[in-house]
Amino acid sequence: MSFGDEESLDSRKFVAPAKGATVDTAMKEVHALARGETQGVRLWKVVVLFLMTATAAVVSTGTYYILKAEDDDDYTESYDLFSKSMETAIEDHANSIFLAMQSCSNIITSDAIARGAEFPFHTVENFEVIGEATRKQSGLEIFGYVPFVDATQTLAWMQYSWAHQNWVDKSRQIATAAAEGNVVNKDYLEGNISSVIYDFGGPNLTARMVPPTAEPFTPLWQISPPPFDPRTVNFNFVSYDFLNVAVNVMRQTRRGHFTRILESGEIGRLARTGVSSSDHDTYHEQFVDWDKSKGDAFLNPHGSYVEPVFNETHNRQSEIVGYLVAFVPWDAYIANLLPDGAEGVVVVVENSCNQSITYEVRGKRAVFLGRSDLHDPQYDSTELVVSFDVGGLLQSDAVDGECIHSFHIYSSSTFEDSYRSNVPEVLTAVVAGAFFFLIASFFVYDWFVNRRNKKVTSLAARSSEIVSSLFPRQVRERFMAEREAKKTKKVNNNKMFRGSIDHRLQQFLSEDEPVHHERDDFMYKSKPIADLYPETTIFFADIAGFTAWSSTREPTQVFTLLETLYSAFDEIANRRHIFKVETIGDCYVAVTGVPDPMNDHAVVMCRFAYECLRKMRPLTKKLESVLGPDTADLGLRVGLHSGAVTAGVLRGERSRFQLFGDTMNTASRMESTGEKGRIHVSQDTADVLRAMGKGHWLKQREGQVFAKGKGEMTTYWVKPVSSKPTGSDWHTDQSSCMSSVLGDESTDNGLDDNLKESGPTKQQPSEAAIARMVQWNVENVFQLLTEIDLTRNSTPSCEWADEEIQGQINPPFVLSDNHEYVKAELELFISTIASFYRDNPFHNFSHASHVAMNTEKLLSSISLYTSTSSLDAFDAPHNAGHVLNASPLSKLACVMAALIYSVEHTGAPNTALATDDITSMKQLTQTLSFQRSWSLLQEDRFRMLRAAIFGGSEEDEDKFREELFLCVIATDTTDNESNKSRQQRWEEAFLGTQSTEEALQDLHERKARVLMEYIAQASSAGHAMQHWEVYVKWNSCLFDEVYQAYRGGRLTGNPADTFFEEQLEFFDYIVTPLVDRLSKTGSFHKFTMESYHNYTRENRREWEEQGKMIVFNMTETARAEKGNGEEDR
Repeated sequence: MSFGDEESLDSRKFVAPAKGATVDTAMKEVHALARGETQGVRLWKVVVLFLMTATAAVVSTGTYYILKAEDDDDYTESYDLFSKSMETAIEDHANSIFLAMQSCSNIITSDAIARGAEFPFHTVENFEVIGEATRKQSGLEIFGYVPFVDATQTLAWMQYSWAHQNWVDKSRQIATAAAEGNVVNKDYLEGNISSVIYDFGGPNLTARMVPPTAEPFTPLWQISPPPFDPRTVNFNFVSYDFLNVAVNVMRQTRRGHFTRILESGEIGRLARTGVSSSDHDTYHEQFVDWDKSKGDAFLNPHGSYVEPVFNETHNRQSEIVGYLVAFVPWDAYIANLLPDGAEGVVVVVENSCNQSITYEVRGKRAVFLGRSDLHDPQYDSTELVVSFDVGGLLQSDAVDGECIHSFHIYSSSTFEDSYRSNVPEVLTAVVAGAFFFLIASFFVYDWFVNRRNKKVTSLAARSSEIVSSLFPRQVRERFMAEREAKKTKKVNNNKMFRGSIDHRLQQFLSEDEPVHHERDDFMYKSKPIADLYPETTIFFADIAGFTAWSSTREPTQVFTLLETLYSAFDEIANRRHIFKVETIGDCYVAVTGVPDPMNDHAVVMCRFAYECLRKMRPLTKKLESVLGPDTADLGLRVGLHSGAVTAGVLRGERSRFQLFGDTMNTASRMESTGEKGRIHVSQDTADVLRAMGKGHWLKQREGQVFAKGKGEMTTYWVKPVSSKPTGSDWHTDQSSCMSSVLGDESTDNGLDDNLKESGPTKQQPSEAAIARMVQWNVENVFQLLTEIDLTRNSTPSCEWADEEIQGQINPPFVLSDNHEYVKAELELFISTIASFYRDNPFHNFSHASHVAMNTEKLLSSISLYTSTSSLDAFDAPHNAGHVLNASPLSKLACVMAALIYSVEHTGAPNTALATDDITSMKQLTQTLSFQRSWSLLQEDRFRMLRAAIFGGSEEDEDKFREELFLCVIATDTTDNESNKSRQQRWEEAFLGTQSTEEALQDLHERKARVLMEYIAQASSAGHAMQHWEVYVKWNSCLFDEVYQAYRGGRLTGNPADTFFEEQLEFFDYIVTPLVDRLSKTGSFHKFTMESYHNYTRENRREWEEQGKMIVFNMTETARAEKGNGEEDR
């Protein structure tokens, strides 16, 4: 056995109902043998595997970390190099701004002194030449000169500026001639400058004088590049808050400094008239990438620098007569800090005014990330701080309102990843792969050698599961002891598994070859295993009503019921240590006292039976919403008998542990003569219970019970109770037994339960039962809606490719997107339909659900048949089934018709409803039912439900309405003219021939329509094609309904006089021809049609023999319910 065999066995789960503990024990024995024999070999395999794995892990890990360390070194060295170069570039740029602005300030002062001009009345000739040089040297975007003008100079200044505005044209000419690199306006706005000093409200709105209290005024005078709009000139800069603060700081410190970072849009309000938006965006696109959908480049972060202009050159203590203001684009400033190909360094600009902006540098470009510190905290250790100390200014030297800037440089995952390679992983994988190949090669030979052992072990485990589920532990151990003594000397290492318990038991069971004997021709070699168990109690339980119930269900539904119930019983049996013997059909057999003797075997079995009864009712109620109507009516009939049994292994084909003896027969008779929902026990079991002090559990059954082969017997009803009832309690207890046992709200007497089983249930179902039927119908209809949705939305996507068409056509309804809403509306719709039904004995919601179940069964038979039949030969008769099965909408029409066909039925046939005004109207009840239901569906509260059915298609809605009406009308089997017309359509569709392909297609569609009619008719009359008990049940309900109509004066003629003959005619002229035509369509599974034929023949024969007596009994019952002494009219 190879390494890992134990794991392969442990991972396999073996389950055997009612004998789980036995199976587990046997499995443990198999595994114990396997572990004992392979322990030494497995130990050495583990050692070798560990050594090779450890070597592979050490070598692979070492390779990985060595190569990864090289990548880490490259990354660290590169980041240090780039960050230091960025630090140098930032410091150089700061100094260039400081020197350029000081130089320009001295030029303006020198020019005024040389020309003998007095400030503020001074204009620098060729200002654009100076400005362009300054901007190129320092990387400034906009540069301007602003003089101080006090109140006494205001009028003179306005006259002066108006007279000297020709500098604007000269600057434009210089800028146009030297256009290279910087922002250049291509289409300047023509006009004059503002004639007055104005604040931020003008000139685009209304230019107005600055109030005299705002002096000194600082009108913008000369700008580089020249203004896009000349009205920018004479804008009073100090009217803007941040520049007012900056000028005050400048006058206080007498030095140049940077202002705070401008907020989004501030630079735009200042500069849009100086520079056009398009040229400004073009300028910034050289350096930075940003989201243009949020605005133009004016929204990008900018800073401003203010430098004082003195009355004297090189004397910073002289009078300040004006200042230079420059706007710094931070993105242009941050770009070009890295060489091409280097990406991912993050720069955060911070200042002492609590502002910060973040950029990511990508070679010669920058990406603006946002107005806050957005660097990755995991790279805090890589931070490099560069002080932006213009002119050597420290933060400690700053005055109130002054913002000192600094640059914080960080690495990022992008930068780090650019220095990471997959070489460590690749080489590590190569090394690990080599070791893995070596390990695999080492075990290949071992795998081939031990494969046979694995198969043998697996076979032993599987055999253990089967054998352990069939035989008690004591029987297996006894046999093993006998066999072990004979084979001890023959066991060797090559046959270690052949010595396992389960294999030897299997060998024993297979020793069925007869041998010649001196006295017998044929006999087994070994002695059989069999014992007498003198004290046992046998349990027989049968599902009352199962045969009739199963006749209306599909095979899968039958097994769902049995598996659910018997699994629940198995669980109870395991818990109470009951030995399950077998299940025969719907009969469950169990025993106590075998194989483990029990003194209280009868007590334990009674409690087991009682608990099974209690479990039965809630399970059938739950199953009714899955398996359909009448499931909750099923009950359990239990019989117990105590005595001796012979138990042992009966060898041969499918050997198993079995019980024999008269005790088994008597227990079976107790079950067959018992009643639904009650525990029926023999005199022997009653004696054992009395001996155990449980006599108060017993109630003697009235009269003697005749049991086949036993004669008359005294028997008892048993109900385990916690205390002894009083004298009159057993009557109450007897009548309420099943209420407490089954948890039902009713208090039906046990004998009444028996009558309910053998005859129809005339009491209307409870609200809970109606709710379960509604839920069952909801699930069935919703399944069809799901099929409709899948069919509708499987349209090829190319049909929706045209955008123009998409805009004109609503997209298809998708059920999965509206699942909860559609299901809620569907439940409301079916609940409303159920409320429309009146309390009729026959035409009620229970019968409608029964008809719907019949329809589902026929449609399922079509689905089963078409899925296994050939699709060749399109003209084959069964293609009608293919056409119907391929149309979920048509199947939904069939099912919905079954639910609504008798809505608000008055309990009187169509002939009794005719009046003088509508005597010619056929199928009056069905027509009114359809109209009422269709009107309900059209209400606004079912909008989503209609969308799920029709998908917004008027064509589908018309088709569904037509087919629904067709199926509803077809449920009336009493209209001879409609029946003849329907028969004619069937003959034309199924007996006619067509030649052309188009005509053939039309033929199959007509076949499908006719098939729908016959499905609807067969479903409404389906009780006649099912088990005799089902037929008698619904036939009795139908009789009660017409008899009530007769007693109420709505029907002429006593139905008791004609009901027997009418039912024979119903079989001969309606049901039998209907089944024949359904069979001839070739659309249904053979088994379904055979069962319909058989049930129809048997029911007619039974009715012919018993019908008159049944009609007499039904008549007497109806009269008794109406009232004693009241005679028929």
